[in-house]
Amino acid sequence: MESIKLFTKSVLAMFFSWAVSRYLLISFINLSLPYPEGKWLRGDVDLYAYWSINLAKGRFPLNDEMWQYPPLAGFLFAVPKWIFQSGGNGFIALMLIFDLLILITLVKFRKNYTNSHTGIWFWLLWPFVMGPLIFTRFDLAPSLFALLALIFLDKNYKHSLKIAGFFLSVGTLLKLWPILILVIVPRKK
Repeated sequence: MESIKLFTKSVLAMFFSWAVSRYLLISFINLSLPYPEGKWLRGDVDLYAYWSINLAKGRFPLNDEMWQYPPLAGFLFAVPKWIFQSGGNGFIALMLIFDLLILITLVKFRKNYTNSHTGIWFWLLWPFVMGPLIFTRFDLAPSLFALLALIFLDKNYKHSLKIAGFFLSVGTLLKLWPILILVIVPRKK
């Protein structure tokens, strides 16, 4: 029992668990491991890859009825083509990077909160409930900015509210749902 406690509090164990769990999830997406209806996992990724090619050339999908995102999402969809030269696998790699950045953020700020290890382990394990869709949608990007906004809303140092507002704005310019964080902000702030 003591060894399990030590394992769950170990930062090295957290990153090891992240690497193993994400390897398994990516293996489902690439169909290296069987997944129910796995052939449908890449549907959105293929659409994002199409957008990525056009956005990288400076063409915004104005008349595309599938486009339902705020403007900064266009930049995010173009990044895989610019960096990875691939819209599809590049998008999945970019989401993996955002996932890792969320884990790093949770680990960095864990000492500020009670039961912080529980939150980190929840982040590590919840994709097995949701499935590999975590990497085939782009909600990880606004999630990172929403998390940072929440952290800085809780901070008690100069300019933390402005920093939180910046992160909240970036998250909302990627996808609209981070604006809902304003519901929990005390009116004084």
